[in-house]
Amino acid sequence: MPPVPIPGSEHHLVEQGGRAIGVTRWRGHGPPLLITHGAGLCADIFDPVGPRLAQDWDVIAADLRAHGRSSPADDHGIAQQTADLLAVIDTYCPDPVSVFGHSFGGLITLQARSEAPERFALTVVFEPAIPHPGETVAAATERLDRNIDWILARESWWPDTTALRGHFSTVRAYSELGSEFVDALCEHGVVAAQNHGIHLRSGPEVEALLFRVAVEQVGGIGHRDALARIGIGPAPVTLLCGDGSTFRLEMYRQVAALAGVGLDVTRGGHFAPFQSADRFVGLIQEHLHDR
Repeated sequence: MPPVPIPGSEHHLVEQGGRAIGVTRWRGHGPPLLITHGAGLCADIFDPVGPRLAQDWDVIAADLRAHGRSSPADDHGIAQQTADLLAVIDTYCPDPVSVFGHSFGGLITLQARSEAPERFALTVVFEPAIPHPGETVAAATERLDRNIDWILARESWWPDTTALRGHFSTVRAYSELGSEFVDALCEHGVVAAQNHGIHLRSGPEVEALLFRVAVEQVGGIGHRDALARIGIGPAPVTLLCGDGSTFRLEMYRQVAALAGVGLDVTRGGHFAPFQSADRFVGLIQEHLHDR
């Protein structure tokens, strides 16, 4: 039987605490699937995979605050980000929702699940932004400061999308992004600069801020008890990570052991799911659909 045609993406806003949360939806033919993006990206980066996933799911993607179509924000704290995500789940997911979360979106997914585990079905997070559970906050902050300096030194303005595409191809952290995802980000994730040219809707300064929030509010030895609660709930949690980062691999091994959850290692680095649409859909089918 040929696939049932899926309408294009829908864009909605959910009100939470006087702010708007951007939501992109591919209204599909199955149970709800929530996908969450990382710092600096947006819900529409999933445009290459939304229609394909909607053959089996009702697909919802939420913009982090100050990303995509969500309102700007002064407070990017974990509690506020978690409330945003739960508001989206309350609006679109009457039944427990399966989730695939990436990076900072994976962290917020785990926080939301710890607060309302009954709202979640199978949960898979790819390299959630969890600092090493064996580090002190001071050590994590020292390492973070070096990364933030690198983030803030990146380009934040381009004359056109051709130049932005070139930027993604030369920055190591983004070099795994497949062309379909780069096209989606160039189309939906940019705004016109004040004079001319373009910049990302969520620039390096917001990305750096979220890195700091992750370290200061959920990282380090003092939060080991919180990490141990990741696996609590009626449905399983799986951590995924790429084999291209030795530090992350060892870290997630420790987190998985601490929380008593599964850990699967796949080829690639932090953006491994985004190497191609086929790769992303394959990971969803392997870890959510076929289990």
